[in-house]
Amino acid sequence: FSYSEEGVWGQGAFASGSPIAGTPLGEIAEGTLIKIQENGAPVEFYLAKHNYEPDLNGQGRELLVRKDVYDQRVWATTYSSTWENSDILSWLNSTYKSLLDADLQEVMGITAYQYTPSDDRNTVATRSDAVFLLSLTELGKSATHANKEGTALPIASTLQIAYQGGSATTQWTRSPITGGTGNVWWLNSNGNSSSDYYANNTRGSRPCFTLPATVLLDSDLNLIEEVSA
Repeated sequence: FSYSEEGVWGQGAFASGSPIAGTPLGEIAEGTLIKIQENGAPVEFYLAKHNYEPDLNGQGRELLVRKDVYDQRVWATTYSSTWENSDILSWLNSTYKSLLDADLQEVMGITAYQYTPSDDRNTVATRSDAVFLLSLTELGKSATHANKEGTALPIASTLQIAYQGGSATTQWTRSPITGGTGNVWWLNSNGNSSSDYYANNTRGSRPCFTLPATVLLDSDLNLIEEVSA
């Protein structure tokens, strides 16, 4: 196995040392960039974690995180940091999700994950969505006014700096400030966490979702969207 200078797995991500058509997603290394059709064009996603939240989803759900942010948008159109009612969550599971192939949407299903509920910001609850954002915790960060939502991902350091058009940019998390009602945690272009922006400000949107470990890849790391037996 080998990493590139950017810390990304290359062809050695396959157990055989070279890509083999029909390799299940669950058999490649975390950190590998794979290609998924989005609005009819291939887009790179990191395989960020094998068996994402197994206590909630069972074994065999592979977390995929978009390499670059999709765009810059508000987290919520009002001064409210309520994740379950946020505009960005609604957009992820409607407009953005519709950009993915229908077959992919079918095998994607929904994923359970931890979040901070609006009715008690000092606790962590569980909800399920098809598409979501990473938490501050999953990005390898912690803060006094942030709940621990999940665990740090194996490639958190790689994910901390997001890009758009080849330049480093910001990215929203799904994590609200526990001590207020309008601020949300986000990472700046240096990968540092910040909370000085309200939910109705504009930051990078970075979709993530899970797929079954049995979904297949071709020799160029394109998702085939078939499921192995």
